[in-house]
Amino acid sequence: MIEEGEHPDTFEFKPAEFEWAKKLEDIQEGIGIRIDILESKMESKERISRGDWKNKTKISRLDWENKKKISRGYWKNKKEVSRGD
Repeated sequence: MIEEGEHPDTFEFKPAEFEWAKKLEDIQEGIGIRIDILESKMESKERISRGDWKNKTKISRLDWENKKKISRGYWKNKKEVSRGD
């Protein structure tokens, strides 16, 4: 709106839609930044969990091998004991 004393040719008209559009752009930009941050956090968590999974499979394989060795030794000793009886 032109105020008293202003020259009509120098007045810049900014409709309400322009203000709303600017606010929406700012909101969208903020949301985009948040999404980028969340995506990077998810990627880093996925990398960590993949590393954990690899470590877990290595550990479980070692446990499995140890259990097999122990059970083989157990049965071997049990047979020797039972033969001695």
